[in-house]
Amino acid sequence: CQMAETAEVPTFGAPLSDNWTGAGIVCCSEGPERKLLFHTLSDSSSKCGFLVDCGGGRDPPEEPTTCAAREFAEETLGLLVEPPPSESAVAVAKELIDDPKASEQAAHVVEAGGRWLAALRSGLLARVVLPREQSSCAYVCYIVRSPEFSLDVINAVFQQKGKKKRTFHWVPINSILKGTRLPLFARVNHPAFLDALKDIQKPLTAEACTKDP
Repeated sequence: CQMAETAEVPTFGAPLSDNWTGAGIVCCSEGPERKLLFHTLSDSSSKCGFLVDCGGGRDPPEEPTTCAAREFAEETLGLLVEPPPSESAVAVAKELIDDPKASEQAAHVVEAGGRWLAALRSGLLARVVLPREQSSCAYVCYIVRSPEFSLDVINAVFQQKGKKKRTFHWVPINSILKGTRLPLFARVNHPAFLDALKDIQKPLTAEACTKDP
């Protein structure tokens, strides 16, 4: 059963079928050096210490894009948006770190989810369908064009309090493709994900070649 989505985009990995159980977003910054947004966790989970995308499990009957946008907004506490979040939103976010249910319902987080759903429709660079860890199900990862957000506020919020500390990082695509030793989590160190990055880099590579004397 092939699932329909809003637009035709480059797709990597397995065909998207109804066996998917989670989705997430990787932001790709605009500019001469494209960077990807990952985060690391300081907890006891299997993701601890690894660079991983912002995503999570499906809430049926969600579509993959809706799940990805919602999960991204929840895991970033609604703080990675343009224009930047208000002081009141930052204050609320500080109280949501250890209360996932409350973060799902916070007005600014819900609004951020709507913005990211719109970004998926207008700035989608690639869709990667990946095998889920220790499962026959699939995980859908969307690589989305975005500003290179400052991470000062969101990192300060997560380090200030909370049991589940996250640290966000911008990582150059070239560092990943050149084989730099990076602690990438399994699903973003998958051949299909790396193929998507190569495809995203093609226009920049071609542009650089035309500028060479």
